Amino acid sequence: MTFGALNPWQVAKVQTSGRSIDKDIDRVVATVGQAARIAGLPVPRKPWLDELASAYDLNRLPQRRDTKLVLGVVDDPVHQSQVPAYFLPEKDSNICFFGAAGSGKSTALRSLALAASITPRSGAVDIYGMDFAGASLKVLEKLPSVGTIVSGDDSEGVERLLRKLSSIIDERTDRFTAASAATLSDYQRISGHTNDHRILLLLDGLGAMRSEYEKTVYGAANLDILQRILTDGRSVGVHVAATCDWTTPYRGNVLSAFLMKVVLRQSNMDDYINFGVAKDVLSPASPPGRAMIMGDGREMQLAIMGDSSNEMAQAQLIEAFGKYLSRQGRIKPEAIANLPTELSEADLPKVYQGWPVLGMASQDLDPATFVPTGAMMVAGPPQAATTSALLWLAGSLKQWDPKVRRVFISPRRSALADVAGLWDLTMVGDEQIKEGLEKIKDYVAMQAPDNHPLLVLVVEHYPEVVGTPVEKDLLAVVKQAKRSGHLVIAEGETSGWSGYSPMLAEIKNSRTGLLIQPDTGDGETLLRTPTPRIQRGEMVPGRGYWISAAKAVKVQIVAS
Repeated sequence: MTFGALNPWQVAKVQTSGRSIDKDIDRVVATVGQAARIAGLPVPRKPWLDELASAYDLNRLPQRRDTKLVLGVVDDPVHQSQVPAYFLPEKDSNICFFGAAGSGKSTALRSLALAASITPRSGAVDIYGMDFAGASLKVLEKLPSVGTIVSGDDSEGVERLLRKLSSIIDERTDRFTAASAATLSDYQRISGHTNDHRILLLLDGLGAMRSEYEKTVYGAANLDILQRILTDGRSVGVHVAATCDWTTPYRGNVLSAFLMKVVLRQSNMDDYINFGVAKDVLSPASPPGRAMIMGDGREMQLAIMGDSSNEMAQAQLIEAFGKYLSRQGRIKPEAIANLPTELSEADLPKVYQGWPVLGMASQDLDPATFVPTGAMMVAGPPQAATTSALLWLAGSLKQWDPKVRRVFISPRRSALADVAGLWDLTMVGDEQIKEGLEKIKDYVAMQAPDNHPLLVLVVEHYPEVVGTPVEKDLLAVVKQAKRSGHLVIAEGETSGWSGYSPMLAEIKNSRTGLLIQPDTGDGETLLRTPTPRIQRGEMVPGRGYWISAAKAVKVQIVAS
């Protein structure tokens, strides 16, 4: 309720200008600047350095020795300087780059490989690589300092590379210990020998490798070899440079072996806290290659070849640099060979180190041998060269000991029965089998020396004998042959071995055999021994797994 007339509240009006008014500090700066220009004074130096550049050319940074590999340029605000940062292999042992996608991890590995190729004042560095992150390292194979870049999909190539480096560590450890040398540099100084090159293993995608390889026994074994290289390699000049995009604890404390950890841009701000570095230095806007060294905290920009991180530009510069190194006489390190997709009889001996040969092993590309006693399965799908395998095995056994009697058995007609000079006795069809088994009964009962049979029974189409009139007689001979120390080789299509009968069980229970072009579950199903996961198209003709003593080894046989 109001009384009387209403009077509006009077608000004072503020006079405004259409232009902004300079602050006092701005007016002081402008006046002093104008006075300096009038007096002709030189422009004073800024009391701080410019921000790190978004790219530094590796060619313009001091890189000369294998013991000091340049990484990039670090900003040192305390001393108002920007200086090169280095990876010191004999001190830091191994290095790992952590970062989100697009942060420059793979580029960092390539740049480190390029730096390791520039060692005019010391010994050379031999570089190998394993690529589990999109084939970005493949371009490095154009460098004569790079032996082989193995794709992460090539499990056997990864295994051969790891085993090669492990064997180098073993060999060097004995020599370095005898010379009382703690590092490669010590050994070269003490012994005067400079033929041993430093070795740098690049591993792009440590997390992807770990995730894939921990799933199987065979993969875990390779992780154990990697762990040993990380642990024992430093003292003999073998080092690992890896990339990773996460910090979940690793099997065998793999990460603890990386004494130098470089943190690039992360996708989650909390990840910086996990690394123990400031979270306000790097941001989503940071350029690729901007990083911090864990335990240091200073900002760093990783170097690249040239001034552009474009993939095509980098590939062209790397190719040109490789040609330059070749002209300087750089010899390419020994490459990691692949298991051949085809073998001829001229490629393999039939006897190796005193034992008959069945094929070439993928682990070391040496002949794969077998102990000729007990029962052996040979299985594969149709047209899988199982007949060629029987032909080769019989020939190996003949050369191993021509005195061993070789008997061929088949329930139906076979071209193998007509191979001249290969068999001492052949039995084809039920009638011949029944008569022949009676003839060799006494010979089968003769006890053979240890691991040296007197008789080899090669049975083609073995599962087809099940349910025939000669099944009982053949089963009795097979059992006696095993008890007497002879050898039974039983061949059949994979599908034929899937059922159960005493005849099949007598072979399958030996858990020994050659599975040609198998599927992933065939080893477990037929011989109760798992094989590594088999990828589509991996099993070319003649490729398979030799299973013995609960172990599966990939082999290539002569498939004629």
